Amino acid sequence: MQKNKLNVSPIVVAEVGVNHNGNMKLAKKLIAEAAKSGADYVKFQTYNTKSLVSKNSSSAQYQKKYLKKKEKKFLMLKKYELSYRNHLELIKECKKKKN
Repeated sequence: MQKNKLNVSPIVVAEVGVNHNGNMKLAKKLIAEAAKSGADYVKFQTYNTKSLVSKNSSSAQYQKKYLKKKEKKFLMLKKYELSYRNHLELIKECKKKKN
């Protein structure tokens, strides 16, 4: 990465968010792609579904419009939630890829 006039290099963070779709294999592939692209870090969306929404919460209008199947927001978010153990596994993967 090229330094700027202040003689510092920018830090690049690859935003994975929930694009792993709850699939750890895909999450690891996204880490590898971020590393290949030169990202310094990878950011995943981290939350606890139970603390975020109630089981009866309905999906937002845009979600209702674009989701193939109608499902409650709780179930949708739960699919993409990463466990503590998942995070530890992804941290290991990042260290292997050095991001």
